[in-house]
Parts: sequence; structure tokens; C-alpha cells
Amino acid sequence: MIIAKEKVIRHIKAGRALQSFLNLMDTLDDYAKLQAELETANEENKRLKEFARVVIRQECWSIFEQDGGDIQELAEKLGLIVPCVATEEDINDDCDCGVGDAIFKFSQALKGD
Repeated sequence: MIIAKEKVIRHIKAGRALQSFLNLMDTLDDYAKLQAELETANEENKRLKEFARVVIRQECWSIFEQDGGDIQELAEKLGLIVPCVATEEDINDDCDCGVGDAIFKFSQALKGD
């Protein structure tokens, strides 16, 4: 009976060790996901800062008027807007376009909540 009891205790301890190990693995997975999200946020932040600096420099501090196309090209280059094809959902007072026209939309980094 004592031998059986010791075996049960060893199995319980092993089970706890396994559960602790599995919990640690879950924590490491969560950490890796958070690291990836942080890297994405840092990259988006970098692009937004560059865009803001250029727009402020060209629009606020320049004595010359800037072409809106230049700002659009910069936003596209930095991945802040993405080209797409207009759908029925895109047609509104802010969009001078028709279904099937080439338009730009905010990238995932700039989409509202």
C-alpha cells in the first residue's frame, strides 16, 4: 500500500510539473505575440513620425504651396494609405469616384476603431 501511495504522489508531482511547464509555454507564446505587436507598433510609429515631419516641414514651414499629390505619394510610400478599387460602400460625399475606380484607403495602421 505504501508503494502505491508513493507512486500516486510521484504522479501528482509530475502532473504539477507538467502543468507548470505548459503554463510557462503559454506565457512564452503570449510574450512572443506581444513582441511582434510591439515591433509592428514601433514600425507604424516610425512611419507616422516621418510623414508628420514632412507634412509639417512642407505645409507649415514652407513659403511655397505643396501639391496634394506629393503628400499622397509620400503617404503611399510609407504604407499609410493603400490603393484599392472603389466599391458601392465607398461612394459617399467625401469620395468623388464611381464603383470600379482606383482610390486610396487608410492602411490598417490608420484605420479608426
